[in-house]
Amino acid sequence: MNESIESSFTLNRVDDMVVEFSDESDEESEMKTERELTSSTVNQCVHSAVIRIDLESSEAATMICRTLAVDKEPMRSTATRILSTEGSVLVVNISSSDRKYLQKSVDNFFDMCDLAKQTYDIVGGYELNTERETIARKKKKIVCKSSLSTVENGVS
Repeated sequence: MNESIESSFTLNRVDDMVVEFSDESDEESEMKTERELTSSTVNQCVHSAVIRIDLESSEAATMICRTLAVDKEPMRSTATRILSTEGSVLVVNISSSDRKYLQKSVDNFFDMCDLAKQTYDIVGGYELNTERETIARKKKKIVCKSSLSTVENGVS
């Protein structure tokens, strides 16, 4: 019995002063909880990036925003991405608890945004034709081809 009291007494000596604990387990758990809170606060530090891209028209910004909103972050990534538009400007807020995942998410976003913008520039110039316009164009092509064939045969 005396040995355990002595060993506990020696363990509690700090700079030749005796530190006495009334309830050792409560104070130790408080210290652990305080350390855990400090470390969890450091781990919860959020890194973020706000990106504003002018896409020259609100139609392009809306279309690209809708296109990129479908693409989600990978499951292993801690990054979250929020997309919105302000007129012709695409606004992206990316945040992560890890700087490396934030960097990868920003790089991925720029790649996807560039691809979406290039696609929009090519496809955005197309016009949707009605069925009547399509039939009229086909008839016009047939008439042009038949008139060319008569000219080639020497008939004028």
